Amino acid sequence: KNTGDSLSIDKEKIDLGFNWADESDWAAEDKVTLVNLKDSPLAYDVSFKCCGLGENKTAQGIKASVTESHLTMDPKSIANLGFSIAISQNSDVPNGRYNGFLEISSKTENFTVPVTFFKGYGVRVYYSGGAPNVLSFYKNSLTEIFAFPGNNNDSTIFYLTEAGPWFLQGVWSGDEDA
Repeated sequence: KNTGDSLSIDKEKIDLGFNWADESDWAAEDKVTLVNLKDSPLAYDVSFKCCGLGENKTAQGIKASVTESHLTMDPKSIANLGFSIAISQNSDVPNGRYNGFLEISSKTENFTVPVTFFKGYGVRVYYSGGAPNVLSFYKNSLTEIFAFPGNNNDSTIFYLTEAGPWFLQGVWSGDEDA
């Protein structure tokens, strides 16, 4: 929860999910619920800065929008604020992790809710009988991704910016006396 003196927002961060690299277009939407904590009306300006690859500015081909750019809330009221992204030429947008933010600001408070999504390829590896100590997913010796799944997982997802084929290697520790 993201809470200030006057406003409470139900989400601290938002993951819009996975955009498969071979899709011709892609869209995602979500909403945040805002609660006015005051006995007086509140007014906020809203913007959605989305989305850049790494440290870059908004990538070409990504259209981001919010349902309202200015929001006025009655005392002790609740409002839903929707936002969306759309990519019409998915092949023109590079693969990778995209980051942006939803900004909600007034004269006295500013809120930033990070927003992310991944565009590329993905593989989920399921296992039973215990998680491996290490999973190595690799294309060649120069392109290798390691994962350390932990004991409470039954699967691991690899997010990849390049198409396959890829190779998977898992390492499980065992009882030496067995």
